[in-house]
Amino acid sequence: MSSSETPSFGVNRDMDAAIGRILEHLPIKADPVLTLLKGHMLVEETVRKFVDAKVVSRHAVDEAQLSFHQTCCLAKALYPCDELGWLWDAAKKLNRLRNDLAHNLEPIGFNKRLEEFQELVEWGSVLPTPPSIQNQMGRLAVTLAKLIAFIYVGLESRPGEAKPSLPSDPKLHTPVAVV
Repeated sequence: MSSSETPSFGVNRDMDAAIGRILEHLPIKADPVLTLLKGHMLVEETVRKFVDAKVVSRHAVDEAQLSFHQTCCLAKALYPCDELGWLWDAAKKLNRLRNDLAHNLEPIGFNKRLEEFQELVEWGSVLPTPPSIQNQMGRLAVTLAKLIAFIYVGLESRPGEAKPSLPSDPKLHTPVAVV
């Protein structure tokens, strides 16, 4: 799909492009390993795009050759909403899952950590997923799409704007929106 064929979902040009990339590259109801690996690539691409948009010198960031973990730490520092700390915890959990798959044929505890990652994003995003979409895409693909969407929210936000505030303890499982 070329950029001129990017579908419009009525959000904004950047988010429309991100949704188009998710639909184009994220395997739907595929092997969870493939979905996770491709999803990690899409999340990493989004985090790097966010950082590039927020820094004065993209060249200096490129020159630093930051790992994904380091880039997430920088993105967290630049993100306009401190209350969404779960977002960066989820990105780090995703990175650990990807590293487990890249370095271990049968990672111990992988399914438990995958479940924890999905629960964290579902808890933090507070975005209900219609069952029809979850059934069509699969839970992992929906989870990854939500994570990417929240990173894009930061591209549109400016420091000082009213934004949702969520409790920082994911064990509460009771997100509260405060504006």
